Amino acid sequence: MLVLCVLFFLTGSVQAKGLIKGWSLKLSGEYGMAKIGDLNSFGQGRNDYLDAYAKELNQALGEEDRIKREGKIKNLGAGIDLEGELMLDVFNNFAFSVGAGYIQRSVKGETRLLDGETEIYNESYDPAITALPVQLSVYYFYNILPSMKLFFKAGVGYYFAKSTSTFALDFHQAGENPYWGTYEVDIRDQGIGYHGGFGYEFDLGSHLIFFIEARGRFCKLNNWKGDSSYNNIDGDAAKVSGTMWNFEAYHADLDEYYPQNQISAEEPVEVDPDIQNVRKFEAGFSGVSLKLGIRIKF
Repeated sequence: MLVLCVLFFLTGSVQAKGLIKGWSLKLSGEYGMAKIGDLNSFGQGRNDYLDAYAKELNQALGEEDRIKREGKIKNLGAGIDLEGELMLDVFNNFAFSVGAGYIQRSVKGETRLLDGETEIYNESYDPAITALPVQLSVYYFYNILPSMKLFFKAGVGYYFAKSTSTFALDFHQAGENPYWGTYEVDIRDQGIGYHGGFGYEFDLGSHLIFFIEARGRFCKLNNWKGDSSYNNIDGDAAKVSGTMWNFEAYHADLDEYYPQNQISAEEPVEVDPDIQNVRKFEAGFSGVSLKLGIRIKF
């Protein structure tokens, strides 16, 4: 009986090793740049608007530098992402992998207008965007040294993305009626992206490999849907569900158009003289990154 148990255990171990032979697990972190799209164009538009507005106020007052702007609405950009892959060596120097990652960007920006030392206007914008990509990749390895390989990688991914943002303003200039308003957005989208890159592997022994990889990614999503809420000092409040749109909104005080993002159940109509260049909101994760990680061979 004991002999049968030992034989069963040994047979099971051999079969298990056969099943996992050629498999490995990759774990990595990466520092990457990404083109976030209309989340950033709106923030830059607010900076441009307030610069022009401060200049307009100074001209009205007849004093060149009385009204000054401090702070900045910031752009989303670089960040650290995480990724894991299950890889299978198939034949010769080729391998396939299936993986998942986590991408996250967030920033808090605030700017204000000062009349001398007195704040008369405050504005903040806190956008955030995340994605969970599920990816398939193919690898080609080229031996350089016994413990060093060059590899090339290409693949496709499906991205599940979410974005939230809060925009708030507070106007309280002496002699004028005070005003504040807050606009909050929660939207989602999903779609296909593509990636490719190259890197080097260094065999550390004991089934452990260190790698460094440079990667490029293309992923642009333009069918964002979700909810928004708005309230202000007058007690006005509104909640809207629908598609996120981008357009240029007319500001009569400056006689100029500036970027605007807005959720609407229907496409905003350009016959309205206060808007132009209407299109669906775009945000994505296209960019380049540098990855560091380990590969554990089974």
